[in-house]
Amino acid sequence: MSTAMSKAETNALSVSYEVMGTKVDLDLDFVKRYLVTGDANKITNQEIVFFMNTCKMLKLNPMVSGEVYCIKFGDKPAQLVVGKGAYMRRAFEHPDYLFKQDGITVLRGDQIFQKEGCCLYPGESLVGGWCRVYFMRNGRNAQRSRRWPFLSTTRGRPTGRTSPRR
Repeated sequence: MSTAMSKAETNALSVSYEVMGTKVDLDLDFVKRYLVTGDANKITNQEIVFFMNTCKMLKLNPMVSGEVYCIKFGDKPAQLVVGKGAYMRRAFEHPDYLFKQDGITVLRGDQIFQKEGCCLYPGESLVGGWCRVYFMRNGRNAQRSRRWPFLSTTRGRPTGRTSPRR
């Protein structure tokens, strides 16, 4: 039995692609040293190859903060997390994207209000978040909305911004 790697195996150990005019070169050693969050010494080559090729296929740049993360803790499988930056970039790049509005939903007394931003004032209780994305569809303005509950204003607003764009 030969221990030599096939051409396909050798090619899988590194990837090269472009994202927005920037060349991205990734290999096993670079990803393991600089891009893995958590227990980098416990990540397998298979997990790194999956991460690199997923980044290539989805045109994600792991060197840009907020785009994509490879996270490994203990003996659990590594996780690939697409950050809000990737969704924001894709929305802004799309020719039909117009603009977005986002904010939080609060309970003030016995009434529920949706307001832009994430500032919670005294006497208000946080209920959730919301986002409306406006875009063109068949030459007409359209919108997509999402609402969800969450526990903090700092976590909810970024979730609100990315959820309708998915």
